[in-house]
Amino acid sequence: MKIVSSFGNRIKQYREDNNLTLAEIERMTNVPAQTINRYELGQRVPKVDAAAIIANKLNLNPLWLFGYDVEDTDVSSRLFEFTEHEQDVIMEYRNHPDMQPAVDRILGVESEPPKIPDLMYDDYELSSTIQKAAQTPVPYTLEDSKDVTSKK
Repeated sequence: MKIVSSFGNRIKQYREDNNLTLAEIERMTNVPAQTINRYELGQRVPKVDAAAIIANKLNLNPLWLFGYDVEDTDVSSRLFEFTEHEQDVIMEYRNHPDMQPAVDRILGVESEPPKIPDLMYDDYELSSTIQKAAQTPVPYTLEDSKDVTSKK
């Protein structure tokens, strides 16, 4: 892996290849257009953490952005790009939990343990509600409940 370009050249290349203005890059990255312009002119170089944020916002490989001879797009983002068929398979897998252990064995992946509803939590919530209700003061007392029709 060799350095074949500069950060400024790469950010400018990206901007021009995508027909973007400095203002549009600013909106995409939250980095002021003036700062991006200084990067392009070679007057400034961003700190590594700032460059990583820019690369992430633009979906670029940070090494490419720093001028290395690698792919320009961030390879990690492609891990979650699925074809329509792959999406269908995933949805069917999710819709058939009873079949998941068999599919896992066929694929050679470890199965997740079955999910058991958290009844303890539900019981606790119910118990808590009952306790709160029992502690709530009643608006009248036994004395108040005497027959109001009785004469003194």
